Amino acid sequence: MSRAGHVDKMRDHWWWRPGWRPGRHFYACHFSMVRHASLVRLVEAYQGSLRGLSTLDLIPSGWLHLTMQGIGFVDEVRDSEVVELTGRLRDRLVTLTPPVVTFHRPLVRPEAVYLPADPPEPIRALRAVVHGVIAEVLGEDRVEHLPRDAAEYRPHVSIAYSNARQDVEPIAEVLNCVEAGPVPVVLDRVDLLRFHRDHRMYEWTEAVPLRIGTDRGEQMPAKPKWAQLADLIREQIASGELAPGDKLPSTAQLCGQHGVSAGVVNHAMIVLKTEGLVEGVHGLGVFVKEAPSEQA
Repeated sequence: MSRAGHVDKMRDHWWWRPGWRPGRHFYACHFSMVRHASLVRLVEAYQGSLRGLSTLDLIPSGWLHLTMQGIGFVDEVRDSEVVELTGRLRDRLVTLTPPVVTFHRPLVRPEAVYLPADPPEPIRALRAVVHGVIAEVLGEDRVEHLPRDAAEYRPHVSIAYSNARQDVEPIAEVLNCVEAGPVPVVLDRVDLLRFHRDHRMYEWTEAVPLRIGTDRGEQMPAKPKWAQLADLIREQIASGELAPGDKLPSTAQLCGQHGVSAGVVNHAMIVLKTEGLVEGVHGLGVFVKEAPSEQA
């Protein structure tokens, strides 16, 4: 793994930030990631390499999240404000297009090991919308401010928190041994969470999912082109039109047949390879994967 993006030293994540104390709960609008099975598998692959390191607290799949926008401590937000905020967020988010991001290689940062979301811009834009809705309900003086430089917000999913001062090199070395492909994720739901950090972990006691994009029988936004292409190839494999061992058309051919870019084709191939449906053979192309032989 490249050292680019890593820090040299880690510190304890579990210091008490301003306003926090045992038993105090907080509201936030974050993405719970447990519903994204492919991402959970990627996290578990990297966590497997970290299990021998007692100075890291691995995050259980149920508490995996992508931090987006804080709202306020529960004892400072009225129940009526939470109800109004939930309704306004639901109405606003349903008009938006879900962000599509990819997770791949983790970074070791000062207090956590995390998977950055790429590209970050769609989540930054969504955060700005959510921030605006919270400000409408609570007032500008009560909402967590956005950074002046948007790039300061780096959307990510943490896989482990540091619980001590430590060198990064041993962590980077074991992560480098993990072989894993990129995982694309459609973030079509965000969650209004009520959580605490009493057990050296962010654990929520309430979670209200809020859909991003249309719902209730309305026409859904068109899938990204890479997802449409992946769906088509899945159908061809399931129907037998593409049999095990068959070679898929080249990138240039798929671009011509479907009017898409090479980037779209490559993204679709990454998804299908991750799902175990196809495999690339260097210098030859991409082939439908042979079904594993059954042992008698």
